[in-house]
Amino acid sequence: MYSISASIIKWLLLDYFNSILVFIFSQFLHSITFGLTQFAFVKYLDEHVENKYFPFAHGIYAAA
Repeated sequence: MYSISASIIKWLLLDYFNSILVFIFSQFLHSITFGLTQFAFVKYLDEHVENKYFPFAHGIYAAA
């Protein structure tokens, strides 16, 4: 939910404000959304995929 919220805020800021400072702040929000989404998916794989299939599942995720 944090990642989705930060992503919505990021796109709204970029749409409504034309400022370099807003753009820099949006890049900070982008790093948060990317990091949280990556963490959440790897945690999901860890909890729902058997250890022997984990590298394959993570490879599919990375390729997609």
